Amino acid sequence: MSDDELFDAGRENAADPPPQLDTAQDGASVTGVTSWWHNDRCTHCGHTFRRNDVVQVDGRTRTVTHLDPVLSCEVEGEPGTDDADVSAFVSGLLAAWPTAGDVPTVSTDEASYLLAPADRGFRRRSCLVCAHSFRPAEMVIICPCEPAERRCRAAVHRDPAQGLVCWEAWLPASELRACPVTTRNLGQ
Repeated sequence: MSDDELFDAGRENAADPPPQLDTAQDGASVTGVTSWWHNDRCTHCGHTFRRNDVVQVDGRTRTVTHLDPVLSCEVEGEPGTDDADVSAFVSGLLAAWPTAGDVPTVSTDEASYLLAPADRGFRRRSCLVCAHSFRPAEMVIICPCEPAERRCRAAVHRDPAQGLVCWEAWLPASELRACPVTTRNLGQ
């Protein structure tokens, strides 16, 4: 094979899953960047589909459901692991990589309104930057526009252990000049 042919073959095989198989899948699958359901919302739990989510695909009806029992889907899946080493790693990573400006980071479990299911035609709450829905035990920064009252109640992912560094991508210096929801000037 020539170098050009090897390059083309490598590029074609690099897709996860390969494009020609992506639309024909049925059964359990893992969400990849080329999955037709990537970034859509699950019809059962209302959460967005992210890379590496384990899902159940029905190609005939073009429906996809999470197989993660933490997300409260109706389909049973394999429970995740609760490992003390993982918890220690996450704690160490957050301690070693604090936010600029000492902006407080909280777990979504502490801000239960972020985990509320879709209601009355509204979707689940989502990150202002990546637009993925908030899931249990994720670390977030609630908009610091008014810390005492939390008027806008918007949030941004700040969970480097899960690869969710939306806050740093959006405001690396943690300098918020206006509320992204109310557009109120913060006078900085």
